[in-house]
Amino acid sequence: MASKFCPVCGYENDPTNQFCAGCGAALSVSDSPSPPEVSTPEPQVFPESSEITYASDGDRFVAFIIDSILFGLAGKLFGLMFGLPFLLIGNMSFDFSLVVDNWTVALAAFLYFILFEALNKGQTPGKMALKIKTVDSETLSAITPAQAAINAFGKAVFLGLDIIIGLITREDKSLKEKNTIRIMQRVSKTSVVKIE
Repeated sequence: MASKFCPVCGYENDPTNQFCAGCGAALSVSDSPSPPEVSTPEPQVFPESSEITYASDGDRFVAFIIDSILFGLAGKLFGLMFGLPFLLIGNMSFDFSLVVDNWTVALAAFLYFILFEALNKGQTPGKMALKIKTVDSETLSAITPAQAAINAFGKAVFLGLDIIIGLITREDKSLKEKNTIRIMQRVSKTSVVKIE
C-alpha cells in the first residue's frame, strides 16, 4: 500500500495510520497517496521605508539651548549639594564664545554630551524634546562612542569656531543636503535626523 500524506501538514504517514504522526490531524481513507500540492507563498511586501529627514539648523539650535539650560542647572545644583556654590559652572553665560576658557565647564560639558549621545541612542535631553537624534551619516544607525566623543569635543571646547569654520567650508552639495554644519560633525561622520 502507498503512504498517506497528511492534508494539513504534508507529513508522509504509514498507510494504516488513522491520525497524522506529524501533526495529529485525522486521516481519512480518501487522503491522497501522493504528496499534496505545495503552493509557493507570495513574497511578503514591506512598505517603502520613509525618506530620511535631516534636522534643520533651527531644531538643532533649540536643542542645544535646552541642553545648555539643563547643563547649567545641573551644574549649579551639583555645586549647591556639595557646598561649592556655583563652582562647577561659575557665572556661565550664553555668550557662545569661540573657545571655552573655563576647562572645568568644558570637561563637564564634554561628559554631558558624550554620555547622553553614546548611551542614549544619539539623543541628549534637548534632542529628545525636539524629536531629533545623531546618527552615523553613512549607515543611519546609532553612533559609536568614538563618534560621540568627537562630537562632544567640538561642542564642549570650541563650538563657536566649529560652527563658523563649518559654515564657511560647507560648499559640497551633499553636506548641505545632510545639513552637516560643524567640522567635528564631518570628522565623526554623523548627521542629525528627525525621528518620525
